[in-house]
Amino acid sequence: MTDRNSSILKPAQKEIEDLVKNHEHEWKFATDIIYNNCLQFTKKINLCEIDESDIKGPIRTYLLIWGNMGRVLNTEKRKSWTYDIIESVKEHCKDLIKYQSLKIENTDLNDNKWKKQINKHFEIFNGILASTATGKFLHLLVPDFFPLWDSIIRKEIFRELKSKEKQEGKKITPKSYFKFMKGVREFIIDYNEIIIELSEKYQRPKLKVVDEYFLEKIKKMNRSD
Repeated sequence: MTDRNSSILKPAQKEIEDLVKNHEHEWKFATDIIYNNCLQFTKKINLCEIDESDIKGPIRTYLLIWGNMGRVLNTEKRKSWTYDIIESVKEHCKDLIKYQSLKIENTDLNDNKWKKQINKHFEIFNGILASTATGKFLHLLVPDFFPLWDSIIRKEIFRELKSKEKQEGKKITPKSYFKFMKGVREFIIDYNEIIIELSEKYQRPKLKVVDEYFLEKIKKMNRSD
């Protein structure tokens, strides 16, 4: 039997509610001002005509300020990321727009076509942004389909899923993100009622609610070690 106190994917429903409440108490202002506004402005972007002003507006603000990705993107290796992103988004805009009609919980990720497509697009942007920033970027473009992730969250999710994916400091593959997506999808399906309730209460995408729960749960687990 799973210990709900130590399980990130099999908690009591009340724990999800309490931990998301804690997160919103601490970070509501920043989430409203930066995250929500960046999502709203990004929704207005025609991805097939994306330009430098779009990158310097919501996308750079979201990645560098809200996502804290400056330590990765403000490096010599990735100094051209803003221009590379414009070209890659334009090249794959039709596929990205198709994703925008999807919700992760309603999409059968066991269908091999999704594995191929998601792996392809993750690999493209991973080459520009690196793994954590790629997950955050895809979420910004399609917040109902692509989950947020970072090294701490994926480590705990893979541990619980008994995955052997490589972690921080080693190469994260597109397969890693796809496995993460499948785990998040199952979590949303299992706890859909409370996630919908919290999404409506705090005006967040479901995947943002899940991310807030994951972050607070990991903090709680670390405090109890």
